[in-house]
Amino acid sequence: MTAVIEDMVAQYAEQTAFLWTQRVRAVQSAGRDLASLADLDERLAAHLEGLYVAAAAGWRHAHRALQERPQGGEAFTAAALALQVGDAAGLDGVLALAPTQSMVIPGIAAAFGWVDPALLRGIVLDLIQSTCEVRRLIGVWALALHRVDPRASWAQLLADPSPTVRARALRLAGEVGALHQRDACLDGLTDDDANCRNWAAWSSALLGDRGRAIDALKSQAEQGAAGAGLDLLLQIQAPDEAHAWLKGLAGRGADLRVLLRASGRVGDPAYVPWLLSQMQQPATARLAGESFALITGADFREPGLRGRTPEGFEAGPNDDPEDPEVESDPDADLPWPDPQAAAKWWTEARHRLPSGQRRWLGQAPTRTHLLTMLTEATQRHRAVAATALALGTPGRPLFDVCAPAPRQRALLALSAG
Repeated sequence: MTAVIEDMVAQYAEQTAFLWTQRVRAVQSAGRDLASLADLDERLAAHLEGLYVAAAAGWRHAHRALQERPQGGEAFTAAALALQVGDAAGLDGVLALAPTQSMVIPGIAAAFGWVDPALLRGIVLDLIQSTCEVRRLIGVWALALHRVDPRASWAQLLADPSPTVRARALRLAGEVGALHQRDACLDGLTDDDANCRNWAAWSSALLGDRGRAIDALKSQAEQGAAGAGLDLLLQIQAPDEAHAWLKGLAGRGADLRVLLRASGRVGDPAYVPWLLSQMQQPATARLAGESFALITGADFREPGLRGRTPEGFEAGPNDDPEDPEVESDPDADLPWPDPQAAAKWWTEARHRLPSGQRRWLGQAPTRTHLLTMLTEATQRHRAVAATALALGTPGRPLFDVCAPAPRQRALLALSAG
């Protein structure tokens, strides 16, 4: 093979790793929808295909890149290629890095989620039965990414000696809609590990428990947990109940950003005046705009509603070594709202959005509307719709808005049929 072709294959390996890293950000982005995710996935698939066609050279460069830079993108590339060609030894070499190079674990798991499930027959079962903790974790993660119920392996997974594996198994129960494991998830509420307790509550509630699971979700949120459990709790509660509970949370000093995000999940137009006031503050304007948009359906990407970056506004890291602010701008993907334009828009729209009734993107959350959200909305709003659909039918697998776009579109076509 000529040096030119070798260089080309090396670039394919490098670009595949880079595209996967972009995808990790994209699936959580407030600015991405399914169509734009599909464009990114098409590019990623084309680069993987290029490595596959390059045969031995493709694997050589993917493996070399992983050895030189054991990160998530490089691990995804090598693991996906090994799975695609059925290279058991190559896959084992990638997996062997995981116990000592934790950065590769998400990439390896993502590769299992990327490939066709037919390529995983026998492999995932071997992983979840491994004596290696990290391999068991990747095995459970693979089951989750394909929404596969492990059936006879539940007892083993939910009693795994590793709290990391147990937590992932507890989460899996909710993701696949394993109603038959709801009691086991409720038992997990007393686990010694906090992360296990969090996911036990999340899955128990998603699977229909409205007693102990709800109490646990409230307790976790009151102790500062503000992730998937809080989002789920707010979607389960009726708007008036959620509003009263959030007032109590605010009274106990809850973070303003948590409350802003929470208002959108509740979906009550009663929050709109407060959100409009928060749009006046640069630090909260974009997050308030996102919740305003989730409730009302207003689109701040449109010229008539999109604002400008406030003069002198800075967010995220800078060059000052003494500045404690070192994290990137958490709202970088969100458009700036124009508060005055938003207030005028609301004056004209408020008659069709009564307080006390849940609205997402300006409509009641019927099944038809939620499926439309899954098809057309941005990623974070799609996640809200996916959760609502699962709550509406306990035992229904949670739609994975992070799955490869062709798989998502196929599932949506089935749901619409």
